[in-house]
Amino acid sequence: MSIIQRAKEIAADLIDTAAWVLQRLEVPSELARLEEAIGSTGEIIAPVCPGGTGQVMIVLSGSRHTFGAKAVDSMQEFQRGEKVKIVQVGQSIMYVGRPTAIETGCVSSAREPDRDSELPE
Repeated sequence: MSIIQRAKEIAADLIDTAAWVLQRLEVPSELARLEEAIGSTGEIIAPVCPGGTGQVMIVLSGSRHTFGAKAVDSMQEFQRGEKVKIVQVGQSIMYVGRPTAIETGCVSSAREPDRDSELPE
């Protein structure tokens, strides 16, 4: 084997090693970016069965992204189209829960009358 051929092999190995190191360094920054999703609302696109994994679609930085989804409460299940709240982020999975009535806009604006002020005589 010539010196030039051996030098090319060493250079290729160095490039592969550098790419591997850079890839490992990017994982924490990617996870940090995903943590921005915590508290946001997503939509289930593949059902989450109790203890199982489905899929959720969320919008990050103006773009739609799809992730694996698990229920924070392993006994909960979510159907396709259901709105969920992102509660926790894993390496490539979003842990979801039910949003509150205020977050879904399902809060009635009608108040019940004050019982003491409007009693008939």
